[in-house]
Amino acid sequence: MFVADGDTLRVGDETVRLAGMDAVERGQFCTDPRGITWTCGESARVALDEMVARGGLRCTRIERDRYRRTVARCSVRGVGDIGAAMVAAGWAISSEPLYDAKEKDARSAKQGIWAGTFEAPKGWRAHNLIAPKVAGQPEGN
Repeated sequence: MFVADGDTLRVGDETVRLAGMDAVERGQFCTDPRGITWTCGESARVALDEMVARGGLRCTRIERDRYRRTVARCSVRGVGDIGAAMVAAGWAISSEPLYDAKEKDARSAKQGIWAGTFEAPKGWRAHNLIAPKVAGQPEGN
């Protein structure tokens, strides 16, 4: 298993995208309150990697997206919903009402990316021409 970024796992030949949230991209930078840029995308990837390292990964597929990735809700030991935990920790934004309250709390507490400023991941991908991560693709595509 490989953690590609803050919302994408590669399990064998399958790419699993966590449902309900959108994490900052691996190559994305954020700005802290002092105006200093930092590698928030890598921090989000590390946060997901640490959660997955707990073991016992279980995912329930919701659908396949247009890129043929599995979109799923996943859990690990001690974390009932990894997507919810990533949003609550401030490493991702909510993309569905289920996680909106967690995002609001993370934003209020200035957790993770909410500690400063950042571009929404969707906008960042568009500006940087980043394609979705799909199993079997070379890194960086």
